Amino acid sequence: SLALVLSIPLTIANGQPFPGRDTLQIIAFGVVGVSLVLQGLTMRPLLQRLGLARDTENEGEAALVQARLRANRAAIIALDHERATGELGELPYARLSSAYRVEHEQLTQQLAEIEATQLQGT
Repeated sequence: SLALVLSIPLTIANGQPFPGRDTLQIIAFGVVGVSLVLQGLTMRPLLQRLGLARDTENEGEAALVQARLRANRAAIIALDHERATGELGELPYARLSSAYRVEHEQLTQQLAEIEATQLQGT
């Protein structure tokens, strides 16, 4: 509608100004502006009323916890693999690996508890 109204010529064939051009432009801008603002402001309440709204903030946090949980589990598997294959070599590295494994296990437990809490909340 805006493109149509803006394409109205300034003058008609005899050189006089197009009658009501300014009024048509104001009406078109008003209709488009009000419909966008009104629609934008009422979309969230409408979706909530229909039961279609999602809480994306909590979903993002849950996805982050799940990603960190997977990364910690992968780190534990990698440390166990290095220990089992003897890739750690010298004793100080083996001790360090054990300390890292304990740390990853604790963090994995904490993340699993957070994930369980998030699942209960949904």
